Amino acid sequence: MQHPLLSVRSGLLLLLLGALPLLAAAQSTCLLVPVPLAQRVQQAALVVEARVSSQQPEQGVNGHIVTRSTLDVFKVFRGQLPAGPLSLLTVGGTLGTQREVASGTLQLQAGQQGIFMLEADPTQPGELRAYAGPQGFIRYDLTTLTASEPFGQYDNIRNNLYNAIIASAGTTYQELQANSSLSGAASQRATRRQTSALQAVAPTISSFSPTAVTAGTSTSTSSSSTGVLTITGSGFGAARGTGYVQFPNADDGGTSYTQPLPSDYLSWTDNQIVVRVPSESASGNTAGTGQFQVALDNTGTLVATSPSALTVTYALINVNSSGTTYRVHLIGTDGMGGYTLQYASSFPAVAKPAFEQALTSWHCQTGMNRTMSTTPAPSDVAARDGVNVVRFAGSAELGTGVLGVTYSYYSGCTGSSTNFRLDETDYSYTPVPIPANPNATPPTRLTTGTTTRPRSPAFRNMISRA
Repeated sequence: MQHPLLSVRSGLLLLLLGALPLLAAAQSTCLLVPVPLAQRVQQAALVVEARVSSQQPEQGVNGHIVTRSTLDVFKVFRGQLPAGPLSLLTVGGTLGTQREVASGTLQLQAGQQGIFMLEADPTQPGELRAYAGPQGFIRYDLTTLTASEPFGQYDNIRNNLYNAIIASAGTTYQELQANSSLSGAASQRATRRQTSALQAVAPTISSFSPTAVTAGTSTSTSSSSTGVLTITGSGFGAARGTGYVQFPNADDGGTSYTQPLPSDYLSWTDNQIVVRVPSESASGNTAGTGQFQVALDNTGTLVATSPSALTVTYALINVNSSGTTYRVHLIGTDGMGGYTLQYASSFPAVAKPAFEQALTSWHCQTGMNRTMSTTPAPSDVAARDGVNVVRFAGSAELGTGVLGVTYSYYSGCTGSSTNFRLDETDYSYTPVPIPANPNATPPTRLTTGTTTRPRSPAFRNMISRA
């Protein structure tokens, strides 16, 4: 088979990730093919343990808004550090009132730390990017001393994760400086475990309402009763302080948690917390379905877990501008109350029926207007150019294991109030052959680090429909 019909048949998923409303069950992992840790470590030019010390949005040479993340390196597991500060580029960011979001790509936040597997960026000469997209970063959770990636978790950073990387690299690491945040978190956690029984009592969650919510429907600038969660219990503390609520991260299938922005907490008392359910969290992720938690501090010892799962029915895309969240407005750029898409020359005729079937199904489920034009796109690029293009990307453009990326372009305007609108969306697929028997490879279960978990149902559905 010469064309990636697997990717095309998953067009519905790609469309969902690039528009409003965004179903909370549609995770970014649906657009990824699992890449084994050994392959990532061995194929990456540089593997380091580092922290994102600063970030700066800029205009990339490829026409996209990119964010430069400067890394503070603690350990080198593979490769040689370049001269000067180490940084990588990720697609997306905000410049003035222009914002770009690229689904299916790595998104970082200042202060995050973990293992970075980096390669030369073919779209940005002289720059580095994460190898295998989101799978090129294994994020640390210093609260629990665990780490997570899109398809797996590591129960212990220093033992399980370090050992797995060393085994894959075939050599031990070089320590450049102590990771004081990691060692401090371990020491604090050990101390709290020894004293918590005498000095502190963990909170408890007795109930919550509603049991089904929507994410991103209640923001700093709009309200919705279904977008706010009320948590009832005891021992939460008279004020929030260092406490927080955390929801399963819908963008990695719940292998990690994500916390609301500080502005999302509406009230906090000893027996009740009222909080917005975010689609643009503090880490830039969406709250997903599952059991949520209330923590009193960042030691991971004073934590309460909800007695049952919270259902997140769907999420609306939000824009976070300086800590204030906004719902995005859809506009009728085509004069017919919607958006008109155009095929690029790289998109073959054999792939079009599958894409259009997915587009029709998506339209019927969401009521959103996206139609195909009979006029070809004037160019075969994904860029903010007023053309909603559907295309196959270059072989190295999207990275190993990435099936497709949706580029969404927003603009904001200010007056008596600030509003953001979706101006354009581009859809890029990876042109890779698909095995004749899609059920033969990859296996239905995969092992990453110390845990084994089944691939997401959405990913299995993609394979079965190919």
